[in-house]
Amino acid sequence: MMPMLIWLTISAAVAAYAPTQTDIIFNHAAHFSERSIDCTTCHDVAKSTMASDKNIPGHDVCSACHSVEKSPDDCRLCHANPENPVGVIMPPREIVFAHSRHTGEAPKSQDCLECHQGVDTATVGLSAQNYPPMQKCFQCHDGIGVTADCKACHTQSAKMAQLVHPPDWKHSHKFEANAGGKSCAPCHQSETFCSDCHAGDNLTGFVHDLNYRYNHGLDAKAKEFECQSCHDFQTFCSECHDRENAIPLNHLNRNWSPRNNPMYHADAARQDIEACASCHDENRSTCAQPGCHNDSDGIRGTNPSIHPSNIDELGKGPWHDDRSFQCYQCHLYTGVSGVGFCGYCHGDNGD
Repeated sequence: MMPMLIWLTISAAVAAYAPTQTDIIFNHAAHFSERSIDCTTCHDVAKSTMASDKNIPGHDVCSACHSVEKSPDDCRLCHANPENPVGVIMPPREIVFAHSRHTGEAPKSQDCLECHQGVDTATVGLSAQNYPPMQKCFQCHDGIGVTADCKACHTQSAKMAQLVHPPDWKHSHKFEANAGGKSCAPCHQSETFCSDCHAGDNLTGFVHDLNYRYNHGLDAKAKEFECQSCHDFQTFCSECHDRENAIPLNHLNRNWSPRNNPMYHADAARQDIEACASCHDENRSTCAQPGCHNDSDGIRGTNPSIHPSNIDELGKGPWHDDRSFQCYQCHLYTGVSGVGFCGYCHGDNGD
């Protein structure tokens, strides 16, 4: 949603930046679609080198088909104010544009409609929808085949940058970057553009405050999505925590060790097993270390000392229908009576 909103904002701003003033009444559809008059019959854009060029036909062109005697009756056909016709007043243009560089020496109507879409069916004056939005320009101005530098097309590139980057962009651009950065790429082609800011020591005090190393756990817990816009949890967090031997504060409690209080860490695991798994993955066998949740008979998850003796009296629980239920973090689902996890309750006969 964000990229489209940005492009629409830019397109509207560019189109409305210097609107053309005119009292001309003109039906493009009547000339183009109904009478098959080619665009270049009226618009000599092949010689146009500036956006300020008046590529609007004058009386000399219109007179080929219409009477252009300066009388109210003749003027009424094309002018809204036939008593005092104004014509077209071209305002200053901020855009740097040369039709001749885009159309070639012999443009066809289809070439014009490539950018000026909908003109062939327009029955009233043209609007912003009939002029190319910026994403259309970026189809060619991709920074590879043709430059994507704002200064190539805009005399006020700083103002254009403000339209693209709202006041909170320093904070919010990470969400767009995390979504793939497709709207960033047309302008920011340099491979080091992101790392020029997001590199090494310049992050301290710029992106994160000076004490962030000690209080970042609060954000990691409450704003996980924001953290992941720049950091991959599986690599970034574990690399630092392993190197610094950093552990959660609750692990420092003397009751944390199951050898001191078997229930303390178990309660924490039941409340948020995902938090445990973020550091203790299966490969580390943290839970199954000797003396803890170890499979004494060599079959994963079959140590009966882990559960109370009445575990088989729980009835039909969610583990029957939910294959991702917490039981299966230790037990292997077999779906076969008398075998593995199912065998705890269901005998060989399926009882």
